[in-house]
Amino acid sequence: MDAITAISERKGIKKFHDQSLPKVIIENILDLATKAPSCKNRQPWKFAIVQGDMILELKDLVESSPKDLDIDLTCVENASAVIFVFNRLSRTEDDYSENKLIMDSLSIGSAIQNILLVSETFKLGSLLVSDFIELGDEVAEWLGESDQLVSGILIGFPDENPKGRPKVHYSEVSKWYE
Repeated sequence: MDAITAISERKGIKKFHDQSLPKVIIENILDLATKAPSCKNRQPWKFAIVQGDMILELKDLVESSPKDLDIDLTCVENASAVIFVFNRLSRTEDDYSENKLIMDSLSIGSAIQNILLVSETFKLGSLLVSDFIELGDEVAEWLGESDQLVSGILIGFPDENPKGRPKVHYSEVSKWYE
């Protein structure tokens, strides 16, 4: 599948088949994620992969949270894997600035985009779950991580083919200067 097709056809998948995902596929996805553009080559991303019984523990963690979260636990439970993406630099650099945060966010976003698009080429479904940010410290502690959680991505074999969600047309958010 070429990049244009992957971008055009990718949709967030919320229903997955109950099927395990081979580690080698996840390793391929992560390898390609790390090929993302990185501002000043900082490569701030770090990945934690949750599979198997750990997904049920994650579901329990989300359920037990007093926070008002919009996370569909059925999606989480049925995913073959959850890839948590962390910023490994934001809490370790003494001179971490707003500019570095912006650069690192751009870089991590590029790595996440690679994960989503590469998953599409493997005929996998994926869902970017930003609400995991609300549980950032809890998820990090549960995984024994000290880095800042940026997002979680559900991945698995799709059990649906939803209609695409409306997207703002580029002409509505673009201004040309000549």
